[in-house]
Amino acid sequence: MEYDKFECSSKGITAFGYYKQDGKFVVLKGFLAVGDSELTDSFFSRGYPEERQRLIATNKLQKRSSDYQFTEDVEFKFPSPAASIILGNNENGRLKFKPNGQKVRIEENIKSVDKTIVLKPDSIKIVETPVLAKQPFFKEEDDELAFPEGKEFYRLHKLQERSKAVIDLAKKKAKERDPLLCCSVCDFSFLKKYGVIGEDFIEAHHTKPLSETTEEVETKVEDLALVCSNCHRMLHRKRPWLSISNLKSILNDE
Repeated sequence: MEYDKFECSSKGITAFGYYKQDGKFVVLKGFLAVGDSELTDSFFSRGYPEERQRLIATNKLQKRSSDYQFTEDVEFKFPSPAASIILGNNENGRLKFKPNGQKVRIEENIKSVDKTIVLKPDSIKIVETPVLAKQPFFKEEDDELAFPEGKEFYRLHKLQERSKAVIDLAKKKAKERDPLLCCSVCDFSFLKKYGVIGEDFIEAHHTKPLSETTEEVETKVEDLALVCSNCHRMLHRKRPWLSISNLKSILNDE
């Protein structure tokens, strides 16, 4: 198949890539990324260092004297991580990768053929559609790989203040009613499951999301729901947040 070729060029580095039909971005083999000394502070403000180290550990990005080279076509979920890793900055990939008017031809790996029978008044037609084989993200032998971790870097976060006092009061009142402090959604109890180490452990979920306000608001005990860690994550899984009753319904439907 043929795709439009996109070019990213800066700092004496040039790389080419293309957008797949599913919207993912692929950087082509043989092109370059900046060396370690060219990485800026903005590069470390996102998750790009981990992605870069993964590519190096899997030898998809190979060190040369002063830069790195892609040893194979590398697929990224979005173009921004690709541009950021190539240039060593926190980049907007959709702006950095620009069409250069050329095409790139990619030989797709065809696994099988789907056959669809089309019925017409006077004939039967079989339409064959190639099915592309899914390429594993890691090879089978990759379970032996070691990945560098633990490097320190600083991030700047904007946090909204939470009141520990109202959470403590909510836990106290709930414990008076239920000494096991069961989850409001699934009835899981950390004390019952883990014993002493789980005593008094439960998370507080704001039923009125603080993220939807920029001003100081008053939170009452009744504005909190005490839930286990799993249910808390699921309540925040997508926007708008699920309600306690929504999540209970999902569990009951299982």
